[in-house]
Amino acid sequence: MNAKTFGNNYKLVWEDHFDGPKIDEGFWDILHYNVPGHEERPAWRKRENCRVEDSMLIIKGTIEENKDYASGMLRGNGHLSYKYGYAEIRAKMPKGGPGIWPGFWMCRPNFEGKSSAAPEIDVLEMFGDDSYLAFNLHSWWHNEHGNGHINYLDGQGYPKKAYLPNGAKFSEDFHTIGYEWTPELVSFFIDGEPCCTVRIDNLVMEVFHEPIYFILSMAFGLKHVSKPDDNRTEPIEYMIDYIRLYQNEDGKLYHVDEETKELLEITDPYKYSEFKK
Repeated sequence: MNAKTFGNNYKLVWEDHFDGPKIDEGFWDILHYNVPGHEERPAWRKRENCRVEDSMLIIKGTIEENKDYASGMLRGNGHLSYKYGYAEIRAKMPKGGPGIWPGFWMCRPNFEGKSSAAPEIDVLEMFGDDSYLAFNLHSWWHNEHGNGHINYLDGQGYPKKAYLPNGAKFSEDFHTIGYEWTPELVSFFIDGEPCCTVRIDNLVMEVFHEPIYFILSMAFGLKHVSKPDDNRTEPIEYMIDYIRLYQNEDGKLYHVDEETKELLEITDPYKYSEFKK
């Protein structure tokens, strides 16, 4: 966290340095499923493509021997969600190439009494090109009238892009990628430098005052991104050193009760850890 940028009485309330013997499933769901990919080959999110190594989370993209695509996804879901604060990861992107899509993003957990509209905040997406990162705001809804989606930065130069100085690539070194979320705004940052700010203190952006949870993922081989190179030999690894959440008096932490689906406010997020920090 860049102290020069943030002076709003933020305190560190939760972090995961991935320094346990494995991924902490008290905090994270490790997904395992597939969807149709290019040429109707399955595009998997697999548990085995997510690992902890040298105090780092590594999400790997692979083409299996049977030609299936595989990558991975971790999500906080009902374990830990929150409202308002500054969150960041320190991460190194995989070297660029077709079909590679790492991300750090947020969605709303499933809880009793939630509204029909749900937010999505994309703090980083790399669409195969490691020279820039993109960020965006979405909302999704489902009710008796059907389904809908809004891309809030569409028509405003989407995808909003952040580049490094002197043509450096995000795959060459680790960088901090974060965002500040307050009752008034959402601002995105790379290495503490602001990239974009969006006002949310209006009725149009009301959806962005719902609780959200963290997602760390890399998609690979999906139809709506470019087809991967079947002959690539270089590893495809999204490396995450840590994830941190800072909050001030505006911030709230939540847990969703597995049985009742009630959204419960919490003060000690570490009680859900397998390792009891």
